[in-house]
Amino acid sequence: MKRLMYTSVLAAAALTLVGARHRATTPPAAPAMTIDFRRSLVLTDLNDFAGLTFDRVLKTLIDRSGATESTPLSLYRQWFDTQNPKPGLAVADAPHCDDFMVNGQATFNGFPRRCPTPEGALAATDPFATRDYSVIGLTNRFDLTPLDGSNCGQYRIVFANTTKRWPTSRLHVIFEAVLPNPNPAAGVEGCRPVAQFWADLSTIDLASERRARVERFFFDGIDGFPSVLRPEHFATGAGRIRTMQGEPGEPNLRFYQFQLEKRGSRLLVVPGLLENTPYGTLYNSTVDLPLSAGFRQEFLSQIATLAIRDVNGFHDHIPDRYLLHESNPEDQPLAFSAQAAFNQAMATNGGQGFRMAISAELQRLGSSLSIDEVLLRADTQNCHGCHTVGVYVGEGITFPNALLGSHIFEGQQRGEDGVARFGISGALSKTFAPQRAKILSDFLAGKPLPVHSTGTLGGGRTSD
Repeated sequence: MKRLMYTSVLAAAALTLVGARHRATTPPAAPAMTIDFRRSLVLTDLNDFAGLTFDRVLKTLIDRSGATESTPLSLYRQWFDTQNPKPGLAVADAPHCDDFMVNGQATFNGFPRRCPTPEGALAATDPFATRDYSVIGLTNRFDLTPLDGSNCGQYRIVFANTTKRWPTSRLHVIFEAVLPNPNPAAGVEGCRPVAQFWADLSTIDLASERRARVERFFFDGIDGFPSVLRPEHFATGAGRIRTMQGEPGEPNLRFYQFQLEKRGSRLLVVPGLLENTPYGTLYNSTVDLPLSAGFRQEFLSQIATLAIRDVNGFHDHIPDRYLLHESNPEDQPLAFSAQAAFNQAMATNGGQGFRMAISAELQRLGSSLSIDEVLLRADTQNCHGCHTVGVYVGEGITFPNALLGSHIFEGQQRGEDGVARFGISGALSKTFAPQRAKILSDFLAGKPLPVHSTGTLGGGRTSD
């Protein structure tokens, strides 16, 4: 009898422990928080980031890499020297735009690139002497947290060259760090302190307090999380640094992507691949490239997610082997345009075969999208498509407008609350940010993340 009672006690204790573990990983439902996206998702009030200077960010990354031979100035010059041919600044082992040549043409990832580019001239400048760059925004991309919690989303600092110095009157530099989950065994619940941190900013009325919290998050870290500004958070396979160059209000914007890499006692900025920006010619069935057939099969497999009936939800995720480093609108035909390249093959059997395959997949999915509309949707997932004017993409959905080619702009706007902030696009304020606020609020209330939260470099469009 005693043995039976003892066994029962053990069983009850085990059930209690199981319940406790369940409660630890699945919190009870909570009322939804009201999220102010101008405080918790897209911060463009000068008072929120006064201490985040360009040289401080670069010096922090250098110091934490242990790169004793690097300085903010040497790192900046080496960065833009990647746009010049060898020997450039004669920095040993540093990358240049002619490192990979095919038949006399500079390439990257096997696809053509220009060499040099206009931005290469910046390698001879000192942006710190003239204070060329200022922060114009911070963005919280907790919505990019993957379902398995392998990381806790992406956190961005947007700098703009506000002095409009030659060679380009407009240059944005966006640091996009992926924050690792310090407790991956807990899955996405390990990211809850990060979600709570950003949501709590909505309740802080004092600008100096919000600024202090934001600086702590980026420079020191919170609740067992590392600081955002660590070089490994910008390494290949993690985060990235993007640049956008061009004239305000003009469609001819150029995009590049970079990663950080430690080599010996120096920290280097190295060219990377533009997310979801495949080489457009791969859509053209008249050009037989080694990767063409595989890419077209890959595209067919992406139509299901491109056909989602939600402007915040449709997406694709193009594997690295098909991606460009440079997105240059002066190329003819456009190297980043799916629709332009696809249409060049329509008079051929191969082009018609690809068209029929896309049509068959749309029919299988029960989608009413036209072929042109699904190609336009694919284009909205690359940098140019995300930063363009509004375009109708089928089934009652218009992809919303950027603001003068950007989603955060260096001009200031005064809101209804009387606060002057750097401007943001209608796409961000009316479409993307409200949905991200809902994702954040729902998660904190105990609801799951949406399926299209895809993680490290996925997640579709950039939208600063």
